[in-house]
Amino acid sequence: MRILLTAALAALITITSGSNAEAAKGGIYMRTKGELFFVADTQIPSSDGTTLSLCTLAKQRSISGLLNVWVSPKSYALAENRCDTEQYLPLEGAMLPEAIQMGAIPADVPLEPSLSIVQRIKGAWFSLAMGLVLIYGLVQRLRGAGPAPARARRS
Repeated sequence: MRILLTAALAALITITSGSNAEAAKGGIYMRTKGELFFVADTQIPSSDGTTLSLCTLAKQRSISGLLNVWVSPKSYALAENRCDTEQYLPLEGAMLPEAIQMGAIPADVPLEPSLSIVQRIKGAWFSLAMGLVLIYGLVQRLRGAGPAPARARRS
């Protein structure tokens, strides 16, 4: 177990000390990007005749773009294809309350963006997994904290 904890600590130090230069060389690095999560359909038309979707724009941190470490909601945005796109229009200032008042966005949408528990778990699955491994290791260590059993000597 001691080896597992040492390896986890070494990996954490290696990961958090990465830089964008290492990313260019294929090394391990921390990446931050915007992620869209679907909130509701709207009555706002898009350029192709469909309607835009209301999305929560979240800040996603990951290790090398693969292992999701943390996600936090930042603001609302409008996007096509139920938020499954890279392009979006941020909603700033009084735009959201005005759109709700005009009936373009459902009235039950909260003024502050949030994420569901499922979205938070998906956004931080690697951190949760590492936390569970560490808790498991601590529980195993506490269970075995009693006196060591006597060992038979070989002659």
